[in-house]
Amino acid sequence: PAQRHLYLAALRELLAQENAAILQAAGRARPLRRGDLAGLLRALLTACAAAESRTANQALPHLHIRTAPDFPTHETAVFEPRLVQAAAVGLLRAAAAVNPGGPLAVSLSRGLDSLILTITGEYPPHEKEALGVARETARLHEGSLAVCEGTVGLSLSTLLGGEAGHYTAPTAADLLRDGLSSVQVGFYSSLE
Repeated sequence: PAQRHLYLAALRELLAQENAAILQAAGRARPLRRGDLAGLLRALLTACAAAESRTANQALPHLHIRTAPDFPTHETAVFEPRLVQAAAVGLLRAAAAVNPGGPLAVSLSRGLDSLILTITGEYPPHEKEALGVARETARLHEGSLAVCEGTVGLSLSTLLGGEAGHYTAPTAADLLRDGLSSVQVGFYSSLE
């Protein structure tokens, strides 16, 4: 138990440093990579739902993940993988923090030339860092961030250009296995 406590504390410190680095560089251009944006979002949600079920913390909300029928199985787009992961996982973590024990409805849908992640609970997330990271992610991806009543939504354009390489999206199993993945650092570390 003592080692687990230290490990989770170290992950939370790493998360704070990563968020600070993202927010410090807000407004700047970043290199984008071509990859499967839909696959990455699906893997993140699946891994977060699996991580949530692996803990004994009863205060955690249950994630009800719904994928709209028009959400693509695969969507090649140009994006910044680190920011997309930090934003999606950060919004989930922030929503879980303000809705302890209550259900969270998480949805993936397609917009006009965009992919949309929405998270709905009784209360909307209000964690300043998570919202700041999501706002920066939306800006860079010509999308938007909206918070309304108990819902937060993040849209990401699928029409960006200017790639600087290829990105292979990890699977949910990869994210759970990697001790420094966005799911481990950004979500798992906050489970206890």
